[in-house]
Amino acid sequence: MANQIVLLDFDGVLADTLDDMLRFAEAVCSKLGFSRIPTLEDLDALDRMEFAEFGRRLELPEDKIQDFVRDSFQMFSQRETPPRLFEGMGDVVIQLSVASKIGIVSGNTSSVIRRFLDYYGLTRYVNIVLGADTPCSRP
Repeated sequence: MANQIVLLDFDGVLADTLDDMLRFAEAVCSKLGFSRIPTLEDLDALDRMEFAEFGRRLELPEDKIQDFVRDSFQMFSQRETPPRLFEGMGDVVIQLSVASKIGIVSGNTSSVIRRFLDYYGLTRYVNIVLGADTPCSRP
């Protein structure tokens, strides 16, 4: 029986979502009528990787933040295939699950994470997924 708990982040730890985050944010900004092109520096400047904070970093008006969040989540969920699994991370999850309970805590949605886990055959190794849609705070 596992007596340790290991929490992993999704974006940038298990899943290589960097290009998606920048590309989707640019598309959503454009859809909302703003010509802001997000950069890696914008992501690096965030204290918390949350789509609402990302939208604020991109200087979107506060009344457009929820639209930015909703549309960004929608783009992730509509991806034809899940993002790339970082090399070796599947093995890490499997090995950790032998002696630990594994949880994923993310600013992305639980459905996107579960689809990713299913796609890469990791679902049975993860005990809990706490996505942005889970009623709790990530910290």
